Amino acid sequence: MEKRRENLKQLDTAAGRGVTFTTYQSPVQPHDLYEARHFYAADRMGMRPNVLEIKLDGGGALLQPGAFQFSRGNVRMKSLSGMQNSPGMGGGQGNMQGGGLGGLLGGGGGGGGLGGILGGVARMAAGRAMGESSARNIFQGNGVVWTEPTYKHLIIGEKDNPNDNYIIDDGAFYACEASMDMSPRLMLDARAFGGNGLVSPELKGSGFFVLESPVPFEEIEIHTLQNDEMRVDGDLILLFSSSLQFSIERFDRGWFSTYRSGEGMIYSLTGSGVVWLTPTAQAARKQVAVPVGDSSSGANH
Repeated sequence: MEKRRENLKQLDTAAGRGVTFTTYQSPVQPHDLYEARHFYAADRMGMRPNVLEIKLDGGGALLQPGAFQFSRGNVRMKSLSGMQNSPGMGGGQGNMQGGGLGGLLGGGGGGGGLGGILGGVARMAAGRAMGESSARNIFQGNGVVWTEPTYKHLIIGEKDNPNDNYIIDDGAFYACEASMDMSPRLMLDARAFGGNGLVSPELKGSGFFVLESPVPFEEIEIHTLQNDEMRVDGDLILLFSSSLQFSIERFDRGWFSTYRSGEGMIYSLTGSGVVWLTPTAQAARKQVAVPVGDSSSGANH
Protein backbone atom coordinates (compact mmCIF):
# COMPACT_ATOMS: atom_id res chain seq x y z
CA MET A 1 0.00 0.00 0.00
CA GLU A 2 1.22 3.50 -0.81
CA LYS A 3 -0.24 6.62 0.76
CA ARG A 4 0.85 9.97 -0.66
CA ARG A 5 0.00 13.64 -0.19
CA GLU A 6 -3.51 14.19 -1.49
CA ASN A 7 -4.92 16.87 0.80
CA LEU A 8 -2.65 19.76 -0.17
CA LYS A 9 -4.18 22.98 -1.49
CA GLN A 10 -2.29 24.30 -4.54
CA LEU A 11 -1.49 28.00 -4.31
CA ASP A 12 0.71 28.84 -7.32
CA THR A 13 2.81 27.18 -10.00
CA ALA A 14 5.37 28.22 -12.63
CA ALA A 15 7.11 26.10 -15.27
CA GLY A 16 10.66 27.04 -16.23
CA ARG A 17 13.37 25.31 -18.24
CA GLY A 18 13.16 21.69 -17.14
CA VAL A 19 11.86 22.62 -13.70
CA THR A 20 8.42 23.43 -12.27
CA PHE A 21 7.83 25.18 -8.95
CA THR A 22 4.48 24.61 -7.20
CA THR A 23 3.53 25.99 -3.80
CA TYR A 24 0.95 24.31 -1.57
CA GLN A 25 -0.82 25.00 1.68
CA SER A 26 -0.69 22.03 4.00
CA PRO A 27 -3.26 21.09 6.67
CA VAL A 28 -1.66 20.41 10.03
CA GLN A 29 -2.67 19.17 13.45
CA PRO A 30 -0.76 19.49 16.74
CA HIS A 31 1.08 16.40 17.84
CA ASP A 32 1.65 17.23 21.51
CA LEU A 33 0.46 19.68 24.15
CA TYR A 34 3.30 22.12 23.50
CA GLU A 35 2.39 22.36 19.81
CA ALA A 36 -1.31 22.65 20.65
CA ARG A 37 -0.64 25.74 22.77
CA HIS A 38 0.62 27.68 19.74
CA PHE A 39 -1.42 25.87 17.10
CA TYR A 40 -4.80 27.07 18.38
CA ALA A 41 -4.21 30.78 17.71
CA ALA A 42 -2.60 30.11 14.33
CA ASP A 43 -5.46 27.85 13.26
CA ARG A 44 -8.11 30.37 14.28
CA MET A 45 -6.35 32.97 12.13
CA GLY A 46 -6.26 30.61 9.14
CA MET A 47 -2.47 30.28 9.22
CA ARG A 48 -1.28 27.10 7.51
CA PRO A 49 2.24 25.92 6.71
CA ASN A 50 3.38 26.22 3.09
CA VAL A 51 5.49 23.72 1.17
CA LEU A 52 7.26 23.84 -2.19
CA GLU A 53 7.29 21.04 -4.74
CA ILE A 54 10.09 21.13 -7.33
CA LYS A 55 9.51 18.89 -10.35
CA LEU A 56 12.67 18.23 -12.33
CA ASP A 57 12.45 17.22 -15.99
CA GLY A 58 16.10 17.26 -16.93
CA GLY A 59 16.57 20.68 -15.33
CA GLY A 60 17.83 21.87 -11.99
CA ALA A 61 17.01 24.11 -9.07
CA LEU A 62 18.92 25.92 -6.35
CA LEU A 63 17.48 25.55 -2.85
CA GLN A 64 18.47 27.18 0.41
CA PRO A 65 20.15 24.87 2.95
CA GLY A 66 17.80 23.37 5.51
CA ALA A 67 14.72 23.54 3.27
CA PHE A 68 15.06 20.04 1.77
CA GLN A 69 12.68 17.36 3.07
CA PHE A 70 12.83 14.46 0.58
CA SER A 71 13.17 13.63 -3.11
CA ARG A 72 11.98 10.86 -5.42
CA GLY A 73 13.42 9.78 -8.72
CA ASN A 74 16.83 10.20 -10.29
CA VAL A 75 17.72 13.38 -8.42
CA ARG A 76 21.31 14.41 -7.71
CA MET A 77 22.25 16.96 -5.07
CA LYS A 78 25.39 19.05 -4.71
CA SER A 79 26.22 21.72 -2.14
CA LEU A 80 27.66 25.00 -3.41
CA SER A 81 29.68 27.34 -1.24
CA GLY A 82 29.08 31.07 -1.13
CA MET A 83 31.71 31.76 -3.80
CA GLN A 84 30.67 29.10 -6.33
CA ASN A 85 28.37 29.82 -9.25
CA SER A 86 25.70 27.38 -10.31
CA PRO A 87 26.52 25.27 -13.41
CA GLY A 88 24.15 27.31 -15.56
CA MET A 89 26.09 30.51 -14.84
CA GLY A 90 29.57 29.30 -15.72
CA GLY A 91 32.67 29.40 -13.56
CA GLY A 92 34.31 32.09 -11.58
CA GLN A 93 33.54 33.72 -8.29
CA GLY A 94 30.52 35.61 -7.06
CA ASN A 95 30.33 39.36 -7.52
CA MET A 96 31.46 41.57 -4.66
CA GLN A 97 30.53 45.21 -4.71
CA GLY A 98 33.49 47.48 -5.15
CA GLY A 99 36.09 44.88 -6.11
CA GLY A 100 37.74 42.13 -4.13
CA LEU A 101 37.22 41.36 -0.50
CA GLY A 102 40.76 42.30 0.43
CA GLY A 103 40.48 45.66 -1.32
CA LEU A 104 37.29 46.52 0.50
CA LEU A 105 38.30 45.42 3.98
CA GLY A 106 41.83 46.68 4.17
CA GLY A 107 44.77 45.94 2.08
CA GLY A 108 46.91 43.01 1.33
CA GLY A 109 50.62 43.00 2.11
CA GLY A 110 52.22 43.51 5.40
CA GLY A 111 49.34 45.16 7.35
CA GLY A 112 50.99 45.14 10.78
CA GLY A 113 49.80 46.84 13.95
CA LEU A 114 46.23 47.49 15.03
CA GLY A 115 45.05 48.25 11.50
CA GLY A 116 46.33 44.90 10.27
CA ILE A 117 44.66 43.06 13.16
CA LEU A 118 41.32 44.79 12.62
CA GLY A 119 41.55 44.23 8.88
CA GLY A 120 42.18 40.53 9.45
CA VAL A 121 39.21 40.24 11.82
CA ALA A 122 36.98 42.07 9.33
CA ARG A 123 38.06 39.80 6.50
CA MET A 124 37.36 36.70 8.59
CA ALA A 125 33.92 38.00 9.58
CA ALA A 126 33.01 38.94 6.01
CA GLY A 127 34.27 35.63 4.64
CA ARG A 128 32.16 33.73 7.13
CA ALA A 129 29.13 35.90 6.40
CA MET A 130 29.50 35.24 2.68
CA GLY A 131 29.57 31.52 3.19
CA GLU A 132 26.53 31.52 5.45
CA SER A 133 24.46 34.06 3.53
CA SER A 134 24.86 32.52 0.09
CA ALA A 135 25.34 28.78 0.62
CA ARG A 136 22.79 26.74 -1.35
CA ASN A 137 22.14 23.26 -2.66
CA ILE A 138 21.59 22.38 -6.31
CA PHE A 139 19.23 19.56 -7.34
CA GLN A 140 19.36 18.16 -10.88
CA GLY A 141 17.92 15.24 -12.82
CA ASN A 142 14.44 13.77 -13.23
CA GLY A 143 12.15 13.50 -10.26
CA VAL A 144 10.56 15.58 -7.54
CA VAL A 145 11.88 17.46 -4.51
CA TRP A 146 9.72 18.49 -1.53
CA THR A 147 10.67 21.14 1.01
CA GLU A 148 10.06 21.41 4.74
CA PRO A 149 6.82 23.16 5.80
CA THR A 150 7.17 26.83 6.76
CA TYR A 151 4.68 29.25 8.24
CA LYS A 152 6.19 32.00 6.10
CA HIS A 153 4.72 32.64 2.66
CA LEU A 154 6.41 31.12 -0.40
CA ILE A 155 6.22 33.61 -3.27
CA ILE A 156 7.00 32.59 -6.87
CA GLY A 157 8.41 35.42 -8.96
CA GLU A 158 9.84 35.76 -12.46
CA LYS A 159 12.96 37.65 -13.39
CA ASP A 160 12.76 38.32 -17.14
CA ASN A 161 15.61 40.82 -17.51
CA PRO A 162 18.98 39.04 -17.23
CA ASN A 163 20.80 42.38 -17.10
CA ASP A 164 19.04 43.60 -13.95
CA ASN A 165 20.18 41.66 -10.89
CA TYR A 166 18.09 41.55 -7.71
CA ILE A 167 19.41 42.22 -4.21
CA ILE A 168 17.30 40.09 -1.85
CA ASP A 169 16.72 40.66 1.84
CA ASP A 170 19.00 38.33 3.78
CA GLY A 171 17.07 35.17 4.67
CA ALA A 172 14.35 35.67 2.04
CA PHE A 173 15.91 33.64 -0.79
CA TYR A 174 14.33 30.16 -1.02
CA ALA A 175 14.83 28.64 -4.49
CA CYS A 176 15.42 29.42 -8.18
CA GLU A 177 16.14 27.75 -11.48
CA ALA A 178 19.68 26.40 -11.77
CA SER A 179 20.17 28.53 -14.90
CA MET A 180 20.17 31.49 -12.50
CA ASP A 181 22.68 32.14 -9.75
CA MET A 182 22.54 33.47 -6.23
CA SER A 183 25.85 34.83 -4.97
CA PRO A 184 27.00 37.17 -2.16
CA ARG A 185 26.92 40.93 -2.48
CA LEU A 186 28.88 43.05 -0.02
CA MET A 187 26.78 45.89 1.39
CA LEU A 188 29.47 47.78 3.29
CA ASP A 189 28.29 51.11 1.94
CA ALA A 190 24.86 50.79 3.51
CA ARG A 191 23.47 47.67 5.12
CA ALA A 192 26.33 47.12 7.50
CA PHE A 193 24.85 50.05 9.42
CA GLY A 194 21.19 49.24 8.81
CA GLY A 195 20.75 46.07 10.83
CA ASN A 196 20.56 43.73 7.84
CA GLY A 197 24.04 42.30 7.94
CA LEU A 198 27.20 42.63 5.94
CA VAL A 199 26.19 40.49 2.95
CA SER A 200 22.95 40.10 1.00
CA PRO A 201 22.10 37.54 -1.71
CA GLU A 202 22.24 38.79 -5.30
CA LEU A 203 20.10 36.94 -7.85
CA LYS A 204 21.46 36.91 -11.41
CA GLY A 205 20.18 35.65 -14.76
CA SER A 206 16.57 35.12 -15.85
CA GLY A 207 13.91 32.63 -14.83
CA PHE A 208 11.62 31.79 -11.93
CA PHE A 209 12.57 32.13 -8.28
CA VAL A 210 10.91 31.57 -4.91
CA LEU A 211 11.10 33.88 -1.89
CA GLU A 212 10.23 33.17 1.74
CA SER A 213 8.18 36.23 2.63
CA PRO A 214 6.74 37.43 5.95
CA VAL A 215 3.52 38.44 4.13
CA PRO A 216 1.41 36.87 1.33
CA PHE A 217 1.79 38.06 -2.25
CA GLU A 218 -1.36 40.19 -2.15
CA GLU A 219 0.24 42.35 0.57
CA ILE A 220 3.47 42.92 -1.37
CA GLU A 221 3.80 46.24 -3.21
CA ILE A 222 5.90 46.19 -6.39
CA HIS A 223 7.18 49.61 -7.47
CA THR A 224 8.91 50.33 -10.78
CA LEU A 225 11.17 53.38 -10.62
CA GLN A 226 12.12 55.32 -13.73
CA ASN A 227 14.80 57.89 -12.86
CA ASP A 228 12.99 58.33 -9.57
CA GLU A 229 13.72 58.32 -5.85
CA MET A 230 12.19 56.22 -3.05
CA ARG A 231 12.74 56.47 0.68
CA VAL A 232 11.46 53.74 2.97
CA ASP A 233 10.99 54.19 6.71
CA GLY A 234 11.73 50.82 8.27
CA ASP A 235 13.09 47.47 7.20
CA LEU A 236 10.35 46.70 4.65
CA ILE A 237 12.35 45.99 1.49
CA LEU A 238 12.04 42.40 0.25
CA LEU A 239 14.16 42.93 -2.87
CA PHE A 240 15.37 45.70 -5.16
CA SER A 241 17.24 46.02 -8.45
CA SER A 242 21.00 46.25 -8.15
CA SER A 243 20.84 48.99 -10.81
CA LEU A 244 19.41 51.29 -8.13
CA GLN A 245 21.73 53.38 -5.99
CA PHE A 246 21.09 52.23 -2.43
CA SER A 247 22.08 53.96 0.79
CA ILE A 248 21.00 54.47 4.36
CA GLU A 249 20.56 58.00 5.62
CA ARG A 250 18.98 59.91 8.48
CA PHE A 251 15.60 61.46 7.83
CA ASP A 252 16.27 64.29 10.26
CA ARG A 253 12.96 65.59 11.54
CA GLY A 254 13.83 65.83 15.18
CA TRP A 255 13.47 63.57 18.20
CA PHE A 256 10.01 62.24 17.32
CA SER A 257 11.21 60.95 13.95
CA THR A 258 14.15 59.19 15.57
CA TYR A 259 11.85 57.57 18.13
CA ARG A 260 9.33 56.41 15.52
CA SER A 261 11.86 54.82 13.16
CA GLY A 262 14.07 53.23 15.78
CA GLU A 263 17.53 54.37 14.73
CA GLY A 264 16.17 57.37 12.88
CA MET A 265 17.50 55.92 9.61
CA ILE A 266 15.70 55.38 6.30
CA TYR A 267 16.51 53.42 3.16
CA SER A 268 17.09 55.53 0.05
CA LEU A 269 16.91 54.15 -3.51
CA THR A 270 17.60 56.25 -6.59
CA GLY A 271 17.53 55.52 -10.33
CA SER A 272 15.64 52.97 -12.42
CA GLY A 273 14.61 49.49 -11.31
CA VAL A 274 12.07 47.56 -9.25
CA VAL A 275 11.45 47.50 -5.50
CA TRP A 276 9.35 44.94 -3.61
CA LEU A 277 7.98 46.26 -0.31
CA THR A 278 6.22 44.51 2.58
CA PRO A 279 4.47 47.47 4.25
CA THR A 280 2.25 45.27 6.46
CA ALA A 281 5.02 42.97 7.69
CA GLN A 282 5.41 44.64 11.09
CA ALA A 283 1.88 46.02 11.52
CA ALA A 284 0.48 43.22 13.69
CA ARG A 285 3.77 42.67 15.52
CA LYS A 286 3.81 46.26 16.76
CA GLN A 287 0.29 45.88 18.19
CA VAL A 288 1.06 42.78 20.26
CA ALA A 289 2.40 43.54 23.73
CA VAL A 290 3.19 39.94 24.76
CA PRO A 291 3.99 36.77 22.76
CA VAL A 292 1.15 34.42 21.84
CA GLY A 293 0.42 32.09 24.76
CA ASP A 294 2.21 34.24 27.36
CA SER A 295 -0.17 34.76 30.26
CA SER A 296 2.38 36.25 32.64
CA SER A 297 0.91 39.71 32.06
CA GLY A 298 -2.67 40.34 31.21
CA ALA A 299 -6.03 41.68 32.30
CA ASN A 300 -6.09 40.09 35.76
CA HIS A 301 -4.31 42.98 37.44
